[in-house]
Amino acid sequence: MFGEFKIDKLAPQSGAYELTVSAASGTYATDLKVENDSLYLGVMKLG
Repeated sequence: MFGEFKIDKLAPQSGAYELTVSAASGTYATDLKVENDSLYLGVMKLG
């Protein structure tokens, strides 16, 4: 499975978030901190 996604409207310097992605093959969760620009979260393995 492959996909890309974008999350809009998170203000710069808005702090910490937890992102959870789920699919039939598994779940991936990570903490992230919004500072200035875009974040690259890398490869998310769901299984």
